[in-house]
Amino acid sequence: MVHVSEDELEAVTREMERVGKRAIAFQRYVLRRAWGVYYAIWAFAFFWFVFLPYLILSFVSQNADIAFYLGYTLVGGLAGYATWVNFSKAYRTLILKRSVFGEQRSYYRWFFVAFWISFFIAIPLLFHFFGSRVLSVYYLLLLSVPLVNLFKALF
Repeated sequence: MVHVSEDELEAVTREMERVGKRAIAFQRYVLRRAWGVYYAIWAFAFFWFVFLPYLILSFVSQNADIAFYLGYTLVGGLAGYATWVNFSKAYRTLILKRSVFGEQRSYYRWFFVAFWISFFIAIPLLFHFFGSRVLSVYYLLLLSVPLVNLFKALF
């Protein structure tokens, strides 16, 4: 059995507190950076949402619906993947928080992946059923994204 003096115990306690504060500060930095990169990704994506379909349409002039579908799917898929990569790096820092505070593991991540896959499966169906009015329905579906965040807050 090791005997630790009161001074040594206090020094170890101060050191552990210092390490914990630095870890939390680093976690805040990583999450702030992840959100900044997230906004940059989607600002870039919105730029391409506007111009890429018309660029594709200049090469494939037969069918505008195909050009818009390709443009939106390509940009949305790449931006979604970039967002996933960005937040998966930040997610690793949350593991530290979970291990320190004992939070339970959430299955929200798999729900989010399933949501985006179903979202991009819905696009061709929308083109099929609604034709040129699909953009209105597409933007209406984007309103469901806050519902995903509500789901996360509730569960």
